Amino acid sequence: MSVHPTQTAAWADFDNDGWLDLFVGHESASDDPHPSQLFHNNHNGTFTEIGAQNGLADLGFVKGVAWGDFNNDGRPDLYVSIRGAGNRLFRNDGPRNPEHPQPTRWMFTDVTAEAHVAEPRYSFATWFFDYDNDGWPDIFVAAYSIQSVNDVGSFEVGHLHHAELPRRYHNNRNGTFTDVTAAVHLDRAILTMGANFGDLDNDG
Repeated sequence: MSVHPTQTAAWADFDNDGWLDLFVGHESASDDPHPSQLFHNNHNGTFTEIGAQNGLADLGFVKGVAWGDFNNDGRPDLYVSIRGAGNRLFRNDGPRNPEHPQPTRWMFTDVTAEAHVAEPRYSFATWFFDYDNDGWPDIFVAAYSIQSVNDVGSFEVGHLHHAELPRRYHNNRNGTFTDVTAAVHLDRAILTMGANFGDLDNDG
């Protein structure tokens, strides 16, 4: 059960046992803590919350979460979009004891720094998707920060603005990502609260 402020959650079978688990990101602050939660599927219609013991509880003001196997090792990894702080990418490294795997003792390694995917610091919706069809999941994370609505108009006419811009991260297939936002023309002041993707023109 989750009774915390949240706008985001995502399903994935993080331990590859054939049953979907659930991660719920919460809006936590130093003066109003709300740890995020990872619910493991008990295979009987119930779930056990195991976020804290797996290092996925104290993440800050979470606004978006997404699972995706960015290193193609067969285990879903977790990307967390955080408002007012760097975003975080957790690599799923499997059970801490491979001989006796227990979902309560799993290894999620924070690889944000080496992957170069912490920006923007004021972010919202996010997802993994293979936008260039090379077989490796890429990341999109929207931005949510302006000084006033005038920043959007200023951006559109090429004037100085103070808006945070979204990021499109291309997967380099080696554990790192490259910021290609400008190259794909997504470096726009759009103040995104919700977003999605799809093949609108059916070109694959």
